[in-house]
Amino acid sequence: MKLQDIGLMLEQPMLPTGFLFNPNHQIIIELGNQVLILTDTTKTLKSLNLQVYNMSNAGNELFNIINSTTDSDYNKALGYELENTLAESMSVSLSNIISISSDGGIEIEEENLLRKEN
Repeated sequence: MKLQDIGLMLEQPMLPTGFLFNPNHQIIIELGNQVLILTDTTKTLKSLNLQVYNMSNAGNELFNIINSTTDSDYNKALGYELENTLAESMSVSLSNIISISSDGGIEIEEENLLRKEN
């Protein structure tokens, strides 16, 4: 059963959401205490457009009840999905955040959790 079928997500995606690459050809997405880094291996892309679905009011309420912190398994699943979808032009990594400085700089662990053996 799809989340749209049970009313937790809206049927239609929003307009494609554009994520801009930084000068290092990366998009950095904070996911709770982890960071997902998408790197343009072709070094030619300016932005990445992804279809994003909005949650319904019921979906938002349920999300707030069950997900006060971001789940590491979800982050890994998202990373693997992006890796599979964007494999031709992107490398994807997921790392734990060590600290965030007052100027917004993020210090992360070197280990890519998408490569970690279970």
